[in-house]
Amino acid sequence: MSTMRCNLGLWPPVVGWALVIFVLNSIPNPPAAPPGPVPIDKVVHFVEYCVLGALIYRAARGAGWRRPIAWALALGISYGALDEFHQVFIPTRFADLGDAATDGAGVVAGALILSHTHRRKKVGSLDP
Repeated sequence: MSTMRCNLGLWPPVVGWALVIFVLNSIPNPPAAPPGPVPIDKVVHFVEYCVLGALIYRAARGAGWRRPIAWALALGISYGALDEFHQVFIPTRFADLGDAATDGAGVVAGALILSHTHRRKKVGSLDP
């Protein structure tokens, strides 16, 4: 029973972070980003979804789901697409294919980074 409780405890951060993304992307007139070599909005999207990808991977792995990376990618990229669609309904916002691609890249990066970290810990562990 305690294992199940622990596993369920890994999902509230996923839901919480998804809500943070939803709220931030619901702002009708976000502040304009200063011009620069890399558009700051793409950096923000990448970081938001990198965290989401890592959190989903962690929760799926902790829940014992087979192929947690695949789940992280499927759920994270789907959420990013739905979030872009959601922005169509926000005044002065719009869906952007570039943002969706950046969201997806962030999800992939977050899930792979955490997966690699877990794999390295497992290899270096003294546990059988």
